[in-house]
Amino acid sequence: MKILSFFKLFCISSMLIIAILLTGGGTDYKEEKASEGYFKQLTMDSAGTFYVKQRVNERDSKNAGLVYHIEMDEQDKSRIKQITAYNNGHKVDTLLEDRYLGTHGKFHQIRISYENDTMKYDSFDSAGRAIPGFLGADSIRLQLDDNKKVTDIFSYSLGMLRDYDVPHHRISYDDKGRVSTVTPMDIERTFKVVLADLPASVKYEYDEKNPNRAVAITSLNQDGTVKIKHTLIYDEKGRVVRVENYLGESQSYDKIESLPLELEFIQGPLSFIRNFQGLPFYFITPVVEYVYNDSGLTAVRFKHSDGSPNGIGSYRGVRGHSIPERTGIAEIAVVRDKNGNILEIHTKGVDGKPIELNTKGATVIKLNYSGEGYIDSIEWLKDGQPVTTDLFDAQGDDVAKVSFMWEDEDRPSSWAFFGLDGKPVNTIGMKGLSGNQVYHKLVHSKNENGQVITIYYDAEGKEIKRL
Repeated sequence: MKILSFFKLFCISSMLIIAILLTGGGTDYKEEKASEGYFKQLTMDSAGTFYVKQRVNERDSKNAGLVYHIEMDEQDKSRIKQITAYNNGHKVDTLLEDRYLGTHGKFHQIRISYENDTMKYDSFDSAGRAIPGFLGADSIRLQLDDNKKVTDIFSYSLGMLRDYDVPHHRISYDDKGRVSTVTPMDIERTFKVVLADLPASVKYEYDEKNPNRAVAITSLNQDGTVKIKHTLIYDEKGRVVRVENYLGESQSYDKIESLPLELEFIQGPLSFIRNFQGLPFYFITPVVEYVYNDSGLTAVRFKHSDGSPNGIGSYRGVRGHSIPERTGIAEIAVVRDKNGNILEIHTKGVDGKPIELNTKGATVIKLNYSGEGYIDSIEWLKDGQPVTTDLFDAQGDDVAKVSFMWEDEDRPSSWAFFGLDGKPVNTIGMKGLSGNQVYHKLVHSKNENGQVITIYYDAEGKEIKRL
């Protein structure tokens, strides 16, 4: 399990997973290094450099959906001080996207400090609490050379077992100053087990017509052979529209597992509901295609090398656990509003017809919003009608709807479960969110000392536990 966790971590840091790259509304898709202001898109490369697209003014940022506010250091305007995520003017936790493929971690705010030849990145959630961020670490230190380029990245994770943590990645560059390889260091010292599944390094190739755009990312085995190669194809706006995956001869598409989609479809205010959604986990597929409109990404399609649809896997809820299964989802599509907020998520099979997300038959996830732009509730539909979901434990009642309430800190302060008849029901919730506690409603509150506490209530409104 620890080896798997590290491999996932290294995949993120080296951009080895297929992710969904979002772009918001607007027409200015020119990518540039981050500077002071508000932007619709923020990405980071493997050397810790931030890039932005689609600048908006401060007034419009209050109604522009997900935006990132970048503040520069007062003493040196060439250096970033902090980056903060907002959704329609409200604090929000979201995912930090990689410049090419994947995500680097979750954050509301990234604070950057400088000392001599190092930079330090620390991540915080929208309640102001320090959280694991970039690479899933509690803190990141970047070593700089004389030209202010990052040469090494050191991660510090207080909760990780050092025997399994690889805290050091080395960055090298080509003659044009672009990242050429990312290599984990001190592998023999930090790992006490077989390293057959660990990439030795990741290599980047670039488009000479667009020299700052990577067109291939290759993971190499310890003997220098190809483990997996991702070839990226872009549209005229610089968005990835197709990724072709090539596996080395010793690999099998049915055995190489990607991380969950992590709801890259669901950025910003939806990122906290990953455990409620039942969207696909998938095995590496030969081709992934991305479809956009002016509001953002509208569909992701999974295909075989010959262009035919390829059914991938999905999470199924089994007694409070999320179990990956090959369920045949070949396309995920979304319906958005004018601000890019996702209203519905649809799944289709290889025949183009709706395919079930879970054993209760749901084929659509419906997201309802409040007037302030918050998520009010989540429902599951089949043929346009509400159905219950099996994403929750069999110990409890059938759940058809999850509702949310919000507090002044712009975080979901509570959620509650309801049945098809709209009445409160008791369930165990999702594993990892509430442990093994059966409850109807969970409330985050503060005690007299200002500490955040969690209170559980049953369907009758009776308090049953507090932590």
